[in-house]
Amino acid sequence: MNFAPYLLSTAKRFCNDNVSPKDILQESYILIFKNFQQYDSSISSLKTWMNRIVINTALKYLRQRHIKYELPTESIEDEQIEVPEILSNLQFDEIIKLVQKLPIGYREVFNLYVFDDYSHEEIAKALSITPSTSRSQLARARKLLKEQVQSLINELERI
Repeated sequence: MNFAPYLLSTAKRFCNDNVSPKDILQESYILIFKNFQQYDSSISSLKTWMNRIVINTALKYLRQRHIKYELPTESIEDEQIEVPEILSNLQFDEIIKLVQKLPIGYREVFNLYVFDDYSHEEIAKALSITPSTSRSQLARARKLLKEQVQSLINELERI
């Protein structure tokens, strides 16, 4: 099976350029081939195992290239976001482009929570932040995405 497109799409979710995801995928393949003897099919599928390596490689890549700032963790409620009908017409690539516009910390938390099904405790451990910071950044990411989507809707309504 060819996992490259799937793994590349995972890497793209963490980056907002076209070069970094390819670098991440290349580094991931090196790790995958180097550590293949550690793969255990009784624990997870090959696709899941490889995807985790890509996620961890992407996080490491971003940590090495960006200074991380921990934001204040005042209580932010997880709000339910109404999904406008127009979103059902958006392609996955269009949604990813919106996610890629998020600030890096928000983007990492959003990707891990929404796409990769990490808990806030797992995110905190992976990103060296607190669970409350993870929750806060997720709420802020959702708010920014909601604003981006509203802007997109307004743009489409003008056409």
